[in-house]
Amino acid sequence: MIIEYWIANETKNFESECLSAIQKIRNATNMKKVKLATDVYAPHAIKYLQHSIPEYKKMVVAAENKMNELGNQQIKNLESILDKESAIKELAKIKSTDWQNLRGEYAHLYRKFERMAISYINKKFN
Repeated sequence: MIIEYWIANETKNFESECLSAIQKIRNATNMKKVKLATDVYAPHAIKYLQHSIPEYKKMVVAAENKMNELGNQQIKNLESILDKESAIKELAKIKSTDWQNLRGEYAHLYRKFERMAISYINKKFN
């Protein structure tokens, strides 16, 4: 009985942390802040159950959506650049500063944005 109460309490605290992380994700202005916000500690008692907790799932979806939104904004900013050399430099800067946070869990977004940027540069300047 005590163990069940303890696990229920740990789950409630984890859910609360996930909801707090969702708010931080919504307010994030760069990918690093999004990634840091998703670093929610899952107590050992629920570590293997976290993927079944609705608040955790919402947090994961919110983080991916925010990463996608930020990346699309960066691509639009890249499209406003008027010469190829500046566009290539800006792409290198974005990749080294913000997109590095996509590596690992969000690698599919990294590849997507890289393809979009290179495609844009090739179409506009060649």
